Amino acid sequence: MDQITKEATLLCKKEESIVKNRLESLIKEQKCVYNKIRYCKNPDTKEKLQRDVYSLSKKIKELRKAVRLYEGIENRSLKMRDIMKSMNERQNDTQFNSLYRNAER
Repeated sequence: MDQITKEATLLCKKEESIVKNRLESLIKEQKCVYNKIRYCKNPDTKEKLQRDVYSLSKKIKELRKAVRLYEGIENRSLKMRDIMKSMNERQNDTQFNSLYRNAER
């Protein structure tokens, strides 16, 4: 179980960083397009830019969802690791107590 937790965490971190980088670049691109719209005088060009913003917004929305999912997986993996650690500690304590009681007899 501990190995699975480590693997899931590693995969999430790698994929999450790729998605976050892509998200940041799309947000920067979206800001640039917004600035172009603000100063654009040609209605046709402005309309095309607005379609571009709409398309970028849809992509950004999907990437934000993916980042939330990766973060959720990572958090659950860390919680699972902590639970497994505490279970192992309890088991070790139980084994130690039984050995100690047997040694006293």
